[in-house]
Amino acid sequence: CPWGAKILVLLRNPVDRAYSQHQMDIAKQPKYLPFEERIRVEVGRMRQLGLNNMPLLPMNATLKDIEALEFPALDRTPEQEQAAFEQLIKMPLLKKGLYAIQLREWFKW
Repeated sequence: CPWGAKILVLLRNPVDRAYSQHQMDIAKQPKYLPFEERIRVEVGRMRQLGLNNMPLLPMNATLKDIEALEFPALDRTPEQEQAAFEQLIKMPLLKKGLYAIQLREWFKW
């Protein structure tokens, strides 16, 4: 930036943001699935698009089960990731919390 401007980015905890969005959606229209089910649907859609390789956990998974998980890196270019991100239409709970993908566009400038 030629004039030395700085940009400060404040990010909200993505889990808190998603739950707050869910509560707001339920208040407007009670037809929505429970929070956990909505997350499972969105994670499944993200997996189909190649944005997530997290294994599906049973509903009774413990913290120990979660801590034992390994997450191999996704083999995608930033352009492929951005294209997949743009296909996440009507997935408001998780899409808005994918900060790295959204901020990458800002850092290009």
